[in-house]
Amino acid sequence: MVAAGRDELLPVFTGVRVEIDDDTISLLATDRYRMALKELTWNPSKPQISATALVPARVLNETSRSMTAGEEVTLSLSDGGSGDGIIGFEGHGPAGERQTTTRLLDGEFPKVRHIMDTPAVMNIRVSTNDAIAAAKRVALVAERNTSLRMLMGDGFVTLEAATGDQAQASEAIEATIDQAGGGDPAVTAAGFNPTYLLDGLGAFDTPYVNFGFTAPSKPCQLTGLATLDGNPLTDYRHVIMLMRLPT
Repeated sequence: MVAAGRDELLPVFTGVRVEIDDDTISLLATDRYRMALKELTWNPSKPQISATALVPARVLNETSRSMTAGEEVTLSLSDGGSGDGIIGFEGHGPAGERQTTTRLLDGEFPKVRHIMDTPAVMNIRVSTNDAIAAAKRVALVAERNTSLRMLMGDGFVTLEAATGDQAQASEAIEATIDQAGGGDPAVTAAGFNPTYLLDGLGAFDTPYVNFGFTAPSKPCQLTGLATLDGNPLTDYRHVIMLMRLPT
């Protein structure tokens, strides 16, 4: 998952929390500045199963790539606690059988899942491809450690970035903006880390994506959309902490 941390000095953030609740598996990752939650269904070997595990994200990513050709993956979790437990994956497909086993990470994963349930006061819907293309072009001139700004207009959003007075970029894309309760927009501008924004958008395979804003300085949640006017698909949710914009 792109939201998992890479700092080995903070090992708990380099893992993906796997939560098993009956026939639902949830994968949750965060590096403190962004979060991602993927929920999927599976067929457990016994009913009313409940378990958690903190799996190294690197191992999970490598396992997912090596088993993409298979039709199914079997997950096995030892009874040991976090740090003492082991998780195994077994994939079956045309190429044969693949097995991976790894020790679970130790430590307590931060309680961040509740952030996913914060209701948005403003939703912005855009074409995923248009947003990625515009963000890539605008991010080329973004100065190090500065934000890529999203400005909300009437039927469009504008992405902006600059490197002092040397280079500026601005690009507008069509957008559907829904303000809860009507009135003036709750958020008129938002600052994104360019890399985090592109990573988040790139994780979606849906034609459209919804930006759910709660406040100018609060996290923004991205969800996929099958159609521009459809309901958000909540099986995958991606949260990005917004950067403070200069006043």
